[in-house]
Amino acid sequence: MTAPSLEGCSVLVLEDDFYLADDIAEALRRAGARVLGPFANAAGALASLRGARPDLAVLDVNLGAETSIEVGRGLRGDGVPILFATGYDASALPPDLADAAYLPKPVNMTALVSRLRDLRGERQTLPLRTP
Repeated sequence: MTAPSLEGCSVLVLEDDFYLADDIAEALRRAGARVLGPFANAAGALASLRGARPDLAVLDVNLGAETSIEVGRGLRGDGVPILFATGYDASALPPDLADAAYLPKPVNMTALVSRLRDLRGERQTLPLRTP
């Protein structure tokens, strides 16, 4: 079975390394996704969530003087699948996010797109959340 396409899927990107953020955004666009961001800090990502909810998110854990953990928690609470792409070991994630998808840096763009397709497929098989 082929993983679903990212065509028309919105993906929030939160990554403080400009060049890596640009590479991730470009790979996602080539895969047909609509990129929200990329954002270099949590404040920018959180502000974008006031106007739109992404279908998926790619988050770096360490954003210099801050982390993406609170953004991840907010997205998780809204049912948005998260992929942490980080130089830290998966054990650096707090227990409530330990089961989130994880991809170590350096990021392989083919693996990133493939994992997001898998996450999109998993989301499509889940029942809709009701308030």
